[in-house]
Amino acid sequence: MRNTNLFKLSMVGLFTALLIVSAFIRIPMPVGVPFTAQTLAVLLAPMVLGPKYGFAVTALYFVLGLFLPIYAGGGGPGYYLSPSFGFLIGFMACAVPVGVLSRKNSLPALLIAGLAGDIIIYAVGCAYFWFLMNFIQHKEFTVLKSALLVVVPFIPTGLVKAVLAALIAVRLKKLIPRLGRI
Repeated sequence: MRNTNLFKLSMVGLFTALLIVSAFIRIPMPVGVPFTAQTLAVLLAPMVLGPKYGFAVTALYFVLGLFLPIYAGGGGPGYYLSPSFGFLIGFMACAVPVGVLSRKNSLPALLIAGLAGDIIIYAVGCAYFWFLMNFIQHKEFTVLKSALLVVVPFIPTGLVKAVLAALIAVRLKKLIPRLGRI
């Protein structure tokens, strides 16, 4: 029992570290929401670790970033005013559904999970961006304009990252049999 708990905790730490590193693989975009490799790590964690531990990874990343500059655009307590903050909330929001949809270790199930995760991340991120622009920065942004700025440019790379996460997850679950029991 003790070794199992240590293994689970180690996996959460490992995937959180992967998520932190993935935030620094980034390409700045004109609107302030950079392209990063984060989504790959965010989708991979619940695909491999399941809903509970996948959520733990994203929640730990979220909390650590409020104190340390580990997000793609920095970090700290004032980061909630960043245009990309909603995507961080979306990371946590997608973890449980992606983890549940990934219980069957088949490529089609994992692809569906990845696409569902992308939709959740984009929906939450876009909604937060729209709210921030309209009610905090007092700029007039429609939902459509928000989506065109912070969702549409990322759809192609999001699809690629969802496919990569599914392909990696299938292999990891076969490679490390204990992952299937988390």
